[in-house]
Amino acid sequence: MKTLSAILILIMATMLVIWGTGCQMAGPTESIAPGSDYVPQLIKLPGPKSLHKVIPVSQRITADSGGVLKLQYDNGSSLYHFAIDASLTFMPHAVNSDVTVTMSLDDSLVLLNFEPSMTFNIPAQLNVQATGLDLSGFAASSGFNLYWHDPITGAWVAMPAQAIVVTPTVSGTLACMNGQIPHFSVYAFGR
Repeated sequence: MKTLSAILILIMATMLVIWGTGCQMAGPTESIAPGSDYVPQLIKLPGPKSLHKVIPVSQRITADSGGVLKLQYDNGSSLYHFAIDASLTFMPHAVNSDVTVTMSLDDSLVLLNFEPSMTFNIPAQLNVQATGLDLSGFAASSGFNLYWHDPITGAWVAMPAQAIVVTPTVSGTLACMNGQIPHFSVYAFGR
């Protein structure tokens, strides 16, 4: 009986650790692998962090004419309301052959995962409008970047964008204009 009690306690403790730290299936969220130089503070979405709902969209992109992949999501919550409108535009000949691409949003961070793994001839342009963000940890509105996660080194690397405008109010907003996406990976916003 003591062995059964010990096993149950061990199972409960393990479940509490997993629940408290979360489970990552689409890449890193807020931490960087050991040895990296810079760990950006990533922008969070409001609400319970234990759900980790993934919102995916897919679109066929052609080599000759390019295309646009759009993700529009409004969580519909009255308590933790947020909405995101993201688009990724591919110019003609950005890809070598027709391909179906997928953009997924993690509902705990402003984190976008793009698939399949590939590099483009011409960088795709990422535009994001987000409202209702959790910007409680950010005192100023400057210094924000678009980052991609390098899975080999574990580092977050800043990417160029025409502009990133963040308004750190009670219900914060983010606008990214023409962020450069040269290849698919995990991308997030922060500073």
